[in-house]
Amino acid sequence: MRRSLATAPQDRFATAIALADALEAAARRPPTTEKSIVVLPFENLSPDPDNAFFADGLTEELIAELSKVRTLRVISRTSAMQFRGARKGVPAIVQELGVHYAVEGTVRRAGQNVRITAQLIDGATDTHLWAEQYTTTLDDVFAIQERLARRIAEGLEVTLTPREKRLLATFPSTDLRAYEAWLRARQEGWKYTKEGVERALSLVEQALAVVGDDALLYAALATFLYQSYDVGIRHDEETLQRAEECASRALEMNPNVSQALLALGLVRYKRGDVQGLIRNAQRAVDLDRNSDALGLLGLVLSEAGRMPEARRFAEEFLARDPLTVTAHLSMCNTEMFNGEAYAAVERIRGAVERLAPDEPFPLFWLGQALGYAGRDEEALAVYWKVAKMKAALFSPCGEMACRALEGDGEGVLAVLDSSELRAMAATDTTGSIFLANHLALVGETEEALSWIEHGIDWGFTNHRFLDEHDRFLARLRGSPRFEALLERAREKERALEV
Repeated sequence: MRRSLATAPQDRFATAIALADALEAAARRPPTTEKSIVVLPFENLSPDPDNAFFADGLTEELIAELSKVRTLRVISRTSAMQFRGARKGVPAIVQELGVHYAVEGTVRRAGQNVRITAQLIDGATDTHLWAEQYTTTLDDVFAIQERLARRIAEGLEVTLTPREKRLLATFPSTDLRAYEAWLRARQEGWKYTKEGVERALSLVEQALAVVGDDALLYAALATFLYQSYDVGIRHDEETLQRAEECASRALEMNPNVSQALLALGLVRYKRGDVQGLIRNAQRAVDLDRNSDALGLLGLVLSEAGRMPEARRFAEEFLARDPLTVTAHLSMCNTEMFNGEAYAAVERIRGAVERLAPDEPFPLFWLGQALGYAGRDEEALAVYWKVAKMKAALFSPCGEMACRALEGDGEGVLAVLDSSELRAMAATDTTGSIFLANHLALVGETEEALSWIEHGIDWGFTNHRFLDEHDRFLARLRGSPRFEALLERAREKERALEV
């Protein structure tokens, strides 16, 4: 950039972060050959404000429909919804998101009758390429969504394949009550707090009692049962088994529900089958570019040491969902496990400050990145903040890391003995390496090596990271057992199919 090389100091970037932000914004500008679009939140014009969730559901379903088109980059719901009620014009929004086109519209619902208007807009010129209005009933609203998706594809001169046409005609649910329940539950569950996950489970179970058997609701139930298991709320085989049964039931009802595929993959992951997770997550991505699956593949493949593939999925997640902290977290993990700790710190710190300043999940990962970068004082401040949040799994993790960074070996063991961290790490790759790092830091070498072994067996086969970049394992390097574990990791990485 010319500005970076300017002679006068006032003409240059004030900080490295300002330069990085400018470079990232430039990178988000789409190439001229790419077709990319954001579906902005449809405005609720109904007298009843509760119908806002109906408008949101229409927005989400249209995003999901368009995401089935492989040649089209569609901004995901999480980022698109950031612009609900925004005063920004379309040109400013598309520039911020790095897309060419936008869809905006309104919904008016009265009883069983619905009126939907939609416009396709060229973001660069702010001109309407087309505008249409549909008057229908709730029974026909899903068909209208399919027609809208096809009309948008036509307006963008995108040719649909026979497979894409079939997928556009299938829906995870045809009951709006189920879809609204999923939207509400997802918003709660992905907070990754005990209260949020329990509220999500309650919302889905209530909806099942009203709606009856529904593939999307079973997929949602499987997702939040997995989360309950993952964060230690209900960490038992019964919960994991029930999650598997719900995911399988959803897929029996509708094999094209990507969220059910992802939930089934997560259950496989918690049983040590990382290959099963990758296969199911890739199928979810293939169906509708499922953002959650993209992020998960970025994380799991970076843990496995398959960095080019991990970066590809993480980059697509970030391109489709630039305004959600988990997309930045996925890229942070890819950088972190590739030995780029300083880049990871700047990425996740900026995302946390902008998007989730008080959420334990991203704060914990900021602490991780700071620790790997050797910025211990900053890591301590973040970890103590997490420790005081009383946030399920993350609070004891934060306290354990603090004790280790302070050199308090007895404190580390006390946290382990008084919490469920060992039980959690027994079914988690990152958790295994987290325990190994902080046990090694305080001289608990044998247990640290055992957790490294477990992590490798469970899927953390990134031997380059363990051997070259993980600063916490310095005192283990060169020992016969550690070197043997690295060789096992190399063999498992070579055997992994991606």
